[in-house]
Parts: sequence; structure tokens; C-alpha cells
Amino acid sequence: MKSGEHPNDESEFDRLLGQARWPEPRGEQIARLGERWQAIVRRRRHLMYGALAMAASVLVVVGLLASRDRGTLPATIAGADRTADTVTAENPAVTQAPRSTPSTPQVAISTDIPSKPAGWSVESRDANLYERVLLSSASSRRKPNRQQPAKAEPDKSPVEELVAVIVRDPVADVEVRLVLLQRDLARYEPALWDVARGADAERRLAAARILSRIGTARSLSVLAELTNDSATHAAAILGLGRLAGLPDLMRLVTLEPDAELRRELLRMLLARRTEESIRLYLDFVNEPRFRPDALVAAATMTDPPVDLLLAFLESPQKSLRLSAAQALGRLPDAEIAERLSESVLRGIGRQEALVALLLSPTAQAAGFLNQARQNLYLVASVQAAEQQLHALTIPERR
Repeated sequence: MKSGEHPNDESEFDRLLGQARWPEPRGEQIARLGERWQAIVRRRRHLMYGALAMAASVLVVVGLLASRDRGTLPATIAGADRTADTVTAENPAVTQAPRSTPSTPQVAISTDIPSKPAGWSVESRDANLYERVLLSSASSRRKPNRQQPAKAEPDKSPVEELVAVIVRDPVADVEVRLVLLQRDLARYEPALWDVARGADAERRLAAARILSRIGTARSLSVLAELTNDSATHAAAILGLGRLAGLPDLMRLVTLEPDAELRRELLRMLLARRTEESIRLYLDFVNEPRFRPDALVAAATMTDPPVDLLLAFLESPQKSLRLSAAQALGRLPDAEIAERLSESVLRGIGRQEALVALLLSPTAQAAGFLNQARQNLYLVASVQAAEQQLHALTIPERR
């Protein structure tokens, strides 16, 4: 008989079994035998479940006790313990109930760490190559690399590079440096506007110099602003002269107080190489106030429009013929003196061509005039040209 069963269960079950074996059992006897067997099975099942529940309770209690010893008791239970301790401290008459039932075994958990035996030592050695590989591999798996890769500094834009070059070398030729910006120069204008309106005077000047060379009509307002700044006026005024129409360019010449800038603007007027631009230039030559600058501008120009000036020697307006003669006479080119001599011999603008030769500093012009003074057909024309030259208040070269 198993523990926990009723002492009469087996004898009763044997008696019923004997009745069912022989003679032939009745139906009610078989039914009573089945009921008794089911009752035994249920009682054994209840006993087994009870034992399992008791074991689970023991494990829970042991776990709570171990947690309390380690200081990791759950907050709700720890709070209840603190409350009970407080009540006990306030009223010593009240005693706490035992924390475990009598049937719960007390489990002692040792937290002592065994001490090192006397004379005990550890000998170490350097890790070999294989061990170092394993250790580094394990370390890389345990500690992922959190270091962010260093951000590479963005490359400077071509505008920034060019501005920096000109700041370092203020006398640098911008045209040469513009090789850096040969692709679609107009797209760099907005970036140059920002630099030109900045606080750094050196960078503003560099941006003004670049805009004066590559700026389009979109940059007119910015260049106009820069002309009001003494540091950027010179660069900006030349940019306006390059972009302005003929009437505006003439206005810039008349308003510019600096003589060298006026001459540069007049050279820009000559460089337009149209009949209208040359006529406007000759008007400045005819004006005594601007005549010296206009003549110097033509004389210092690398590639003056000689053909257009020679054509004006035949103008129906005397003032334009004399202005063209004065401009041609200041060009220090022997080939121009030879062309003027041919015009005299062909009778094309003879008197104005002689005025130009009288003003020319070349040896070819001097030699032709000496021959003309000895020529009966030309001597009178040379004398008339000399008198006309005196009337222009221009010092005679010959």
C-alpha cells in the first residue's frame, strides 16, 4: 500500500475484484469496481499535485531568502519588510511572525571567498601569436568600434581657391588665375557676391577683381555697391566699364576722379572697336579737359583700332578729323607712320594726316616730313598743318 492511501482501499478493492471474477459478475458489481478504481486514481493524483506544490513553495522561499541576504529583494517584498520592521521598532510589544513556516528548511548560503593558500603564486607568460589573434578577435566582438571615422574636410570650391590665391598675392594677374574657373564662369557669381559683401576687406577686394573680369549683367548691382567702398572702388569701376553700355561708359569716364582709371575706361571704349565707340572716344579727344587722358589711353593701348581711326581722317566733321589725327600721331608705331605717309601722297585727308605725322615720335615720320618740305606740291600743306597744330594748343613734335 502506498503512503497516503486509505488502509481499507486495497482490501475492499480485492473483495470487489473477487466478486467480479467468478461466478459471472453482475453488471452492478462491475460498475462498483470501476467507481472504486477511479476514486483511487483521483486520490493518488491529488497527492502527487500536492507534493509538487510543496516543492515549488520551498524553492520560492529559498530564493527570497537568498535575495534578501544579497540585498536584491524585490521592491514590494522589501517594502513590506521595512514596514514590519518600523512597526516593531515603534512598539516593542509587537513581535514579528517567523519569516518561514516550520516545514520550510533553512538554507544557509555562504558568501565567503576561499582565501589563497600560503605560498600560492601564479606564474604568467606572454601570449603567443595564436593566442594574441584569438584575444584580439574576441575583444573586437565584445567591444564594437564606437569611434566615428574622422570627417574629411570638404574640398575648397574653385572660387575659394582663387580668392585665397589673390589674397596671398595681391598683384597676381587675375586673367592667369582664371584658369581655375574656365568651366561655366557665370555659375560662380553668387558665391563671389557673398564674398564681396563680407567683412574681410582683402577677400572683398579679391572678389571684386574676379567679378570685374567674369561678372555678367547680374553682377551690376553688386559692382555698383563696391564702387562706394574705397578698398574695392578701382576693381569695381573697371567691372562696370566692361559691362556698361556706351552711354553709361561715357558717364563713368566723366565722373571718375582718378586719372589712371579714366584712361583705363577710355581704353575700354576704344576696345569696343565699333564706329560709334570710336566716335565717342574722339569726342573726348576734342574736349580739352579729357584730351590728355584720351591721348595717353590710345598711346598705351596694346592693340589700338588703327583702321577705324584712319577712316575718320575722311570724316565730313573737321573736329573728328583733327581728333583722329591727334590720336594717330600719338601711336609709337613705324608702320602707322608709313600708312599716314601713303595717305598724304594719295591726297586722302592730306592735311590731317600731316598733323598726325607732325605729332608722331617715329623716325619714319620725321624723314617723310623733311622730304615733304622740299616738295613743291607738299610744302604748303605742311605749313598749313603746322599752323593748325598751333591752334589746337598741342605742343608740336616736329
